[in-house]
Amino acid sequence: MTGMTPLARTLARFQVIGSERMADLDAIPQPERRFAPGDVIIEEGKAPTAAHLLVSGIACCQRDLADGGRQISDFVIAGDMCGLHAGLGPPMDHSVVAVTPVRAVSVANKAMLGLWAHPPTAMGLCRMWHREAVRLREQVVTLGRRNARGRVAHLLCQMHWRYGDAGLDTAPCLQLQLTQTRVADALGLTAVHVGRVLRQFRRDKLIRIERGALILQRIDALRDISEFTDDHLRAPPPPSAHGMSGSHPALDTDSAPGPASFPTAIAGMVSAAAPVTEAAL
Repeated sequence: MTGMTPLARTLARFQVIGSERMADLDAIPQPERRFAPGDVIIEEGKAPTAAHLLVSGIACCQRDLADGGRQISDFVIAGDMCGLHAGLGPPMDHSVVAVTPVRAVSVANKAMLGLWAHPPTAMGLCRMWHREAVRLREQVVTLGRRNARGRVAHLLCQMHWRYGDAGLDTAPCLQLQLTQTRVADALGLTAVHVGRVLRQFRRDKLIRIERGALILQRIDALRDISEFTDDHLRAPPPPSAHGMSGSHPALDTDSAPGPASFPTAIAGMVSAAAPVTEAAL
């Protein structure tokens, strides 16, 4: 998939798209923006003017509370798109903030509406949106039922799987670049408690730290602790994987709903400080 624009490369991970439509995707303006740590990429309470596809770095989805507290609901990595509903109207119910230096390409609202109006690309967006919804449901389980060890282990396993799925890492190694405070804000713990759990994982030889990278030494054990499974994160095979020629009645532009009605149809399909390094541990 070399030579593709970031948008085409990402959508191709979720849906088979014809060569003509792929050329159309490559023609969509995708200006690159850079964000420093702490910069707001999309602001809570405002309707996004564009979706942002991360090319590098890590961002987080967060809600800031009146008492100064913060809850992080998800982390955004390279290959993820935030503001998927850009152009559909609703304001953001959270902010997206750069955790590390971030490079992202923006896709304007008008272009996003065009993607939603075309069945194959809309199906790819739906699969991306579904995976985001799956992570949020899993976050509810984490905060409601997992203990501290399970919460930290689940985050490590999930991030490792996501890095591999996005082609960012193949070894059991995470360049996580997250502070213990941010991990704590995602898991409903204190930074001290997160540090205690990570130190215990090191003593149990489940993880180790090498040159700023976190190595998962016993992934199976971490999966057992957190009951992590990637089954629900995997995208279903595209239609052609079932022996089809590449066309499908639901994806056929001649039989599918038109641009005005398709976003409505899609809406019904979608379910509603110190880095973690040796010194920090």
